Amino acid sequence: MRRRRDLSLKETWMKRKATRNSMTGSKFAGVYVREAYRVSNEEIRLVYLENQDNSINLKAEVPTLGWQPVEWSCFNSSCFDILFCSMATRFGSIRLPLTAPHSPYLHLTTELNDEFTVVPVKDVRLHAPHSYLHTLGVCLQPIFFFTDWTIVIQFFESWLAQGASKFYFYLHSYTWQTKKVLDFYKQSLGDDLELIDWSDLPVHSRDRGIYEKDPNSRVFRHGATAFMHDCMLRARSTVKFIANTDLDDLPVSSNLNISKILNLVSKRHPRAAQFKADWILSHQPVVHFDMHSVYRNEPVDETHQHTTIEMFDNANLYFLHLRRFERHLLNPPVVEYNNSFDHSLLMKLNTKMLDQFLKRIEATQFGETSLSPWALEARQTIRDLEQCRREAFGTTLDDVNEMCQQSSAGCEGMLGAGIHFLKAPQTWVNVAHKAFFNSYVERSKRFTLF
Repeated sequence: MRRRRDLSLKETWMKRKATRNSMTGSKFAGVYVREAYRVSNEEIRLVYLENQDNSINLKAEVPTLGWQPVEWSCFNSSCFDILFCSMATRFGSIRLPLTAPHSPYLHLTTELNDEFTVVPVKDVRLHAPHSYLHTLGVCLQPIFFFTDWTIVIQFFESWLAQGASKFYFYLHSYTWQTKKVLDFYKQSLGDDLELIDWSDLPVHSRDRGIYEKDPNSRVFRHGATAFMHDCMLRARSTVKFIANTDLDDLPVSSNLNISKILNLVSKRHPRAAQFKADWILSHQPVVHFDMHSVYRNEPVDETHQHTTIEMFDNANLYFLHLRRFERHLLNPPVVEYNNSFDHSLLMKLNTKMLDQFLKRIEATQFGETSLSPWALEARQTIRDLEQCRREAFGTTLDDVNEMCQQSSAGCEGMLGAGIHFLKAPQTWVNVAHKAFFNSYVERSKRFTLF
């Protein structure tokens, strides 16, 4: 198990603040905020995106205290995300007076700005005595240019069959067939399914898709890191155990009850805040992959940290990664299959999933809905997106070129199937936005040639 010295939130903030004040202006000067969360009587937290070299600080209007600096920390020790993507995730903290009432909105601004932005605040405080409405919930990474609606059914039924009862489904862009499936599950699950719009960052149309000007070209996977922590804050007071996952990650538990397994492990590790399970590629050996893990857990107090428990090589809980990308190669590589893998558990899970889906779909309008054609277009779109992982803006994305792996800004122009995608409305706001405006209240100045 890896060990490191964990800095307290205060130490981290002070260290970064000193570094930040010495930086010069950033090529991407925006500070992008989506929503804030009231986590306690004394604190509001938010997740935001900014370029890693940004030197602009946030300020918040605090009741009885006026405008105060927002304390902040980084996602990791390097203060930028991953794969040369310079638009980095930041965590903001706003300290409140103990007597501050809850407000559904927050005023944010930046240094040297004469305007403020109104940001919604969601109340996720834990009130004692507290009991969670759900034991197991699932946070799904934002789907973008999504076509294979069959995976959505597999996703819901596999988690429902193993004890999940709350879902946070993040949406960027998807087909009308996918929307039909989501509408069906929304009708079936009601409030237990939250469909959350997660758009691109705001950008002027003249700069859209230009690597040197579009901030979305510098965001890794539509803000995957920001999504994870946004969802954990959103589910904070509702779900006891929350899973960060993709659509093509199939959970497998030995007793088909993930909640029970996590409860047992949690009792053995009362200070644990995070559990890591094996992530197994369906055609390759086991890979210990932690893209879906958080960097730093919350402190228990000023001297103790919540821990991370690694459950690798544990037959009771693991994930199968079922990436559905197939190339028509003249000479395909030889695949070595794991002949010792016990498939009987998967057959049992499949039977349970199918039985509950047939009951769910029985006598519904969705059961009579035609979602064809879609397969050929979906295959082409998936191929184009896979190519965009390695090539974008006419450049190979590798360690030599040091370019960010694309998701929307660099990929949308490469999609050749002609599919019309439904897109999330704008959900981010640039707190650092500045512009020149006419003033209609100041007295007009007189101009003369003499």
